[in-house]
Amino acid sequence: MKNALLIVLVCILWSCTNEEVPATIDVATNLPAQTLSNTSYGPGNQQIYDLYLPEARSRNKTKVLVLIHGGGWIDGDKRDMQAYIPFLQENFPEHAILNMNYTLANPPETTAFPQQFEEIGLALTEISENVETLQVRAEFILIGVSAGAHLALYYDSVYDANDQVKGVCSIVGPTNLDDEFYQNHPEYSVAIPQLIDATAYPEADTLTQAVSPAYQVSTATSPTLMFYGNDDPLVPVTNATFMQERLEEFSVVNSLTIYNGGHGNWSNEDQLDLQSKLENFINIYLEVSE
Repeated sequence: MKNALLIVLVCILWSCTNEEVPATIDVATNLPAQTLSNTSYGPGNQQIYDLYLPEARSRNKTKVLVLIHGGGWIDGDKRDMQAYIPFLQENFPEHAILNMNYTLANPPETTAFPQQFEEIGLALTEISENVETLQVRAEFILIGVSAGAHLALYYDSVYDANDQVKGVCSIVGPTNLDDEFYQNHPEYSVAIPQLIDATAYPEADTLTQAVSPAYQVSTATSPTLMFYGNDDPLVPVTNATFMQERLEEFSVVNSLTIYNGGHGNWSNEDQLDLQSKLENFINIYLEVSE
């Protein structure tokens, strides 16, 4: 996996006139684009994000796309999501982009769950509490890859009490850690339980179900866009189909695309198809407010 950094932030300029400006008018429209790298959202040295703020942003219209990297919960860095940023900036020039790190697990000293779920909340809270300074609107779409998609899906269903998350895109994200694929695997069956702080789930009959997004789906789950491979050696396609079954059970808007190939290593044609579907998803569920 890789390591890196980058971020964005803001400066507000406005001049007063003799006339009162109505509170409903968005005045911060001439701000330049800003990037602030490695902004802290917590005390940990991995609790940082890069924030890319577009020009002419405002408190009313500028919503936020959130990128969450993969790496099996124990590896990876926000640099791994860097390739998405030019695409998002080109196609969504009026959106802000948050690319976050989170505390990597190092069992038994540091577990992944629930800490990594909670850290998404810390990052989004940091944005929400600074909307006036940043001139953004605290509405989000979460875009996760692999382990990052697992975290995004889970956060949306369990932690998003204020409905700030308007959609989730899962690219090869594990949805069911109780799947036979993991339970019967000589390594995963041992490694996955070590990622879980069991004391955080005292009422759970099955810990792997307790930290699986598919088992947390409800009518409050946000619209969900999913992409998986039919020959993925890390995330079985049964995780994709089971997640869709759960979403359908609760009448959650969803779309599942299964490509030929493995863990994201798909053809150029399929990658373009993914981009097109993601673009459409964002335009629908995180449209720019005028």
